[in-house]
Order: sequence, then C-alpha cells, then structure tokens
Amino acid sequence: MIDKLVKKEEAVNAVEVTESTLEAMRNDPNPIMLWGCGELAEWVVAFLKKSNVSLKGVFVDVNVLNKEFHGMKVNSLDELCVNYPSFSVIVGHLDGYANQAALENIRNVENIYSLYQRILNRHEIIDYDFIEENREAFLQTYNWLTDELSQKSYILWLNSLVTKSFHDLVPYVYEDMYFAEDIIKLSEGEVLVDGGAYTGDTIRDFVNRLSLASISNYKVYAFEPDKGNYAQLCAYAENLPSIKTINKGLWDKEATLHFNAKESVLSSISEHGDSIVLVDTIDNICAGEKVTFIKLDIEGAEMKALKGAEQTIKKHKPKLAICAYHLAADLITIPQYLKQLVPDYQLYFRLYQCGHSDAIIYAI
Repeated sequence: MIDKLVKKEEAVNAVEVTESTLEAMRNDPNPIMLWGCGELAEWVVAFLKKSNVSLKGVFVDVNVLNKEFHGMKVNSLDELCVNYPSFSVIVGHLDGYANQAALENIRNVENIYSLYQRILNRHEIIDYDFIEENREAFLQTYNWLTDELSQKSYILWLNSLVTKSFHDLVPYVYEDMYFAEDIIKLSEGEVLVDGGAYTGDTIRDFVNRLSLASISNYKVYAFEPDKGNYAQLCAYAENLPSIKTINKGLWDKEATLHFNAKESVLSSISEHGDSIVLVDTIDNICAGEKVTFIKLDIEGAEMKALKGAEQTIKKHKPKLAICAYHLAADLITIPQYLKQLVPDYQLYFRLYQCGHSDAIIYAI
C-alpha cells in the first residue's frame, strides 16, 4: 500500500507553506478577496485576522442579494471584476480547492492563495513522516477495506494530505454522507444513535430515506451537547415522538467535562473549553435497546464514544458510520478497535468533501 503513496520529495510541509502563503499575502499590493462565505470562510477569516492579513471583500459564484459577511458586502465575481481592475483571491470554500483553475483565466485575478484546511480547523496534521512512521498500521487499515473503491479513495486521500493537492479526489467525492447507498441498507425497526446530532441534519436525511423506502417504524437517540444547537434540535424533533433528544456528549464514561461551545458543527469537548458539559456512554443511555445504526461526528471524541459503546457493538453489531479524520491516528485506531470488537465487520471508506475533512469509515 505505502508504495502507492507519493514520494517524500513530493511532500509539502504544511506549516512552512502556510507561513510562506501568509507572508505573500501580507506583501501582495492587490486587494485580497475571500472566495466563499460559509463555514470554511469563517475559519479563513478567523485565521487571517490572527495572522494580521486584511481582506478587502468577499465574493461567491452565484448572486447573493443583500447579504453581508463580516461587515463586507457579498459580491458576485462579475461585480468584483467591474469594480477592481486587479485583485487577489484567498480560497474560502471546499470546492474552490479543487477548482482554482476556474479563476486562473480571469484577467483581473492576480494571485490565488489557499491555506491548509487541517491548520484552519485545528485538526492534527497528517504528513508524510507520520504516515511513514505508522506504515504497518496504515497498511493494515488498507487491507481491511472491503472494496476497491474504498482502497482507491483511501490512498488518494492520504496522498492529498501529503501533497496538499485535491484534484485527484474530485471523482471520489459523494453526497450521501453517513448513508452510502451501496453500503447502508435500512429496514423496519431501525434504532439510530446520532452522535453529534447538531440541529437534526442527519436525522432529516435518515427520516427521508426511511420514508422513501416506506419504512415507518424507527427510533432515534440524538446526542447534542451544545445548548444552542440542542435548542434547534429540540424544535425540529418536537412533533416527532420517535426521536429522543439528549443534551449530553458521548464519552467512555459518565462525567462532566470542559466544552468549547460554538453553536456550530465545530463545538467540541476540550480541556481549554470555557463551559461545562455532561457526557455519558451509549451503553448507559441505550441499555437494553437493540441499536441497529451508530453515526458519530463528534470532533475527535469518536474513539471515546466507541469505547463507551463496547457492549452495544459486541451484542447487536450495528451498522456504523464513523468520522475518521479529526485526529491524525483515527484511520488507525478506529478500524483496529472495531475489528477487535467484531472481527466479522466489513470496513469501507468514503469521502464527502474535496479536502481534508468528511472522511468516513463504515462498518457492516
């Protein structure tokens, strides 16, 4: 497997490249425009502010009427080209990483910058040396993957972490996150544990898919520790008696932990968090329930939550859709733990963003 990775000389040092990119932006005589106004753009704005890089404006690919982003009017690219004879661009949305060529032929665009996503969202950096140091463990994960698509996607994703280039990922990015149609089959009596339920987005997809399959008998345990997100989750689930909302995080034991509350998908358990959150285990909360499906997207706490679901997983062997990208070792430790609990689990790997996030390990 490791022989299919790019060579060491093609590797990019994320910290060095980030510093050189910031320096180039500071010295750029052109006004710098942010391309995007979503979640990734928020990370870019925060990072640039901390790094003393100023933005002049923001634009998106489609017209957005009467919208502002951090005090800047959101323009179309055409509007910018009319108002600025020359400007530079910082990529602020995921598709832009793979589609920068779309701007290269725009006469007004002088320079195009992008920042390493794992630095922007504070995930642990995975580089060539880390992969090389853990060669046998990565090889083991590769060999466990059930189908060719999983193995191909896995190698390409690791390569993108090393080179910081995303072009080769484009054909392998899918939209059915947590519910890969060739892997996940839903049936009557599904019991979903949604770890990181946010405001109910995954549950909406789950319920819609059940409806399309004419399945009416289901239950959901929706865990969301962030109070702001939880309020929106409860509002969504208010008239859905099959959904049990739980204002706790998932962990390997019952406890009270520090929490970084952002009222967004980035809320996370953190020793540096400025608030307190209750956590518990799937085994405790769902004791006696025949859980059929566990989804976890909990910002690096996935392994803790899996350990807190040990008895549930051993007994019921539920379908699993687990985010495996928050921590550098996730693609090693998560598959190892799942195969230890249930050796018969078949493992799959799928990508849902053209970048360094939303990489999912499925176990069936």
